[in-house]
Amino acid sequence: MVSDATNAKRDFVKEWIGGAHPEDVAELTQRRMSYITKPEFENAGRVHDWRNHVGEATQSLWGTFTDQQKAAIALDAEESASREEWE
Repeated sequence: MVSDATNAKRDFVKEWIGGAHPEDVAELTQRRMSYITKPEFENAGRVHDWRNHVGEATQSLWGTFTDQQKAAIALDAEESASREEWE
């Protein structure tokens, strides 16, 4: 089963590669960043969801981080989520 985060990333890439107009690329980037800047940790999926790999202390400070810091944390957490093994 593929996580929501992975599906969102794939959709983003498909739309961008699929010949999106420059104005659309900005909108797509905005949507992806919104997913990172306002992650709704309480709504994390059960499997392969990067939000499950961000600790409570980091979550409580999320609003104090820059978008670049949030993206870096999300990327590291997504790498951990992608290594989960479920039967």
